Amino acid sequence: MMPMKRVNFITAIVLCGLTFASCTTESIATQPTSKPNVSPSLTETPFPTITHTETETSKPACQPIESSTNSIDGGLLFYEREISNLDIITRVWLWSANTTSPQLVLEKVLPAQIYLSPDGRKLVWHQYDSDNFTTYDLISKKYENYPWKTEWQTITGWTKDGRVSILVDYKDIFGKGVTRIDAYFDVQTQSFMTEVFSLDLPGFTEGESSRDPQDGFAVKDPTNSLVLYTSNEGSLGKLILMDIKSGQRLWEETAQYPFYPYPDWTSDGDQVTFALYKDNHSTIYTLTRDGQTSKDIGEGIPPRVIREIKWSPDTSYIYYAYWDTVQTGPAYLINVVTKETKEICTSDYDFLNGYWRPNNQIAYIVYKGEQDQPGIAELRILDVKNWTGKTVFQTATNKNQLDKLNFLGWIPLINP
Repeated sequence: MMPMKRVNFITAIVLCGLTFASCTTESIATQPTSKPNVSPSLTETPFPTITHTETETSKPACQPIESSTNSIDGGLLFYEREISNLDIITRVWLWSANTTSPQLVLEKVLPAQIYLSPDGRKLVWHQYDSDNFTTYDLISKKYENYPWKTEWQTITGWTKDGRVSILVDYKDIFGKGVTRIDAYFDVQTQSFMTEVFSLDLPGFTEGESSRDPQDGFAVKDPTNSLVLYTSNEGSLGKLILMDIKSGQRLWEETAQYPFYPYPDWTSDGDQVTFALYKDNHSTIYTLTRDGQTSKDIGEGIPPRVIREIKWSPDTSYIYYAYWDTVQTGPAYLINVVTKETKEICTSDYDFLNGYWRPNNQIAYIVYKGEQDQPGIAELRILDVKNWTGKTVFQTATNKNQLDKLNFLGWIPLINP
């Protein structure tokens, strides 16, 4: 058994009104020596809602699928960007199983980051320097604006229970750990709460100025009880799985720079997959949450750095992509049980990124074209079981604009 190490782990919850100055905090130690005092309950002050009068009348609204319909009959939401008069025009498209081609559901000047809610019904974004952030309902086609706090940095997505997640502050200290402050905005009650998360990670490798996984990472499991992180211990470095509450190391393995890519946990948190770069090549592992069972499933991987790795919804497959050029490279699919490996697209196309949809089908984007010459980006759907695919969208682009096409998510909505 790995030696036990003491971990200082503090989670402070702050229920807030309209200003941070009016908030109070309560810090709770992991293992208090005595029963902590109970703070008075705090009242959340609602944010005012500003509803837009504009609607997207020229475009069909999305419709929810019937409750008896299989979830794979929903739709894939993705976006296409185009620069026009210094503005970035974003077109949001919906491809659903009941149609032969995607339909346009939203066309608007939008920021670089837009996020889809977990129920697949709303988008959220914040325009740079705007006093508000905005949600858009895909069914009712209504916009709602909410005031943006100056202390907030950026929207980072949605929580599983449907709150908007906003980064307030983040600090990582080389060799020690991380402290992160997030705000969670409830669009139903129009109020927010702030969470301060501090975690002691002995030997943590990521420096304060870095936001790149190659320099190190700390990734929690879906239950927020385990963390897989990079350490500078040893002659090369280590990857460590640790129990957050007790500080017990459940598993560790020698690893070296670059630490690519971010690990990917299964949705239930039972397993994690990751790549280790050592001896001048990458190796793909799976690891159980107790740290007892690790498997090397990446036999025959070329000596390149893996840039992306993802579980399939049923954990039968893992897809990974590595760099052949600065931005792109091929991608492969591994059967976790048999270790059979197949290349997802032909070598005359560059794989950009992928997104698993239900029933073990993978949507992915590829690019074909020469440097500094017009090329084509395509969105494809691959049926992994039958190994058949089709192209569902195509747009002109070039290698300087490879982020023109990207995914928002799989949603329980269809075109009318």
